[in-house]
Amino acid sequence: MSVKYLYQYRSFTSSENRHVNNLINNELSFSIGETFNDPFDATLLFPSIFATDITLAQYIANNFQHIIDIRSQKENRRPEQIKHELMQKLAKPDGQKIILETYREPIQERMCNSYISCLSTSSLNPLLWAHYGDNHRGFCIRYHFEKLVASLPLRFHDEVNYTDTPMNFLEIISSPDIEKQVDRLLVQKSKHWK
Repeated sequence: MSVKYLYQYRSFTSSENRHVNNLINNELSFSIGETFNDPFDATLLFPSIFATDITLAQYIANNFQHIIDIRSQKENRRPEQIKHELMQKLAKPDGQKIILETYREPIQERMCNSYISCLSTSSLNPLLWAHYGDNHRGFCIRYHFEKLVASLPLRFHDEVNYTDTPMNFLEIISSPDIEKQVDRLLVQKSKHWK
């Protein structure tokens, strides 16, 4: 990121004066994903799709034995039993999607339980003042970007990617670096928010 400062719009009337205390104590607030006011933030609702027919078939072909092994260990059952059940499910019209639903939950949980702080590169955005700055009655905190990043034990930080192109869920879970792919979802928003 090539900006010097980042800004966070705040209200004087927050619960327990949390925002004012952040300003006084030189602190930054983080919110958990499931409490966000935008239903698409930190979820797989948008902009993502579960799979295309091609990625679904490819994933099943590449990971069939892996799925059996995971289920066998998790359920403490013989791999042959799991394989038989999976083959029966695969024979059904939506069989592949039923199998892959088991992967959706852990990723969704991780996203909803991530602590995130959203900042802006501008202190002059009227929409942000209206929405987060208590209808223009609040205040805006300026943070020095490099000092802020150096002072926090952040797992990662990135700019928001505004797009209307959905991410393919199977590409995420098929990636050798699944953590990085989930992180991409955490910073992706619809172009409507740009």
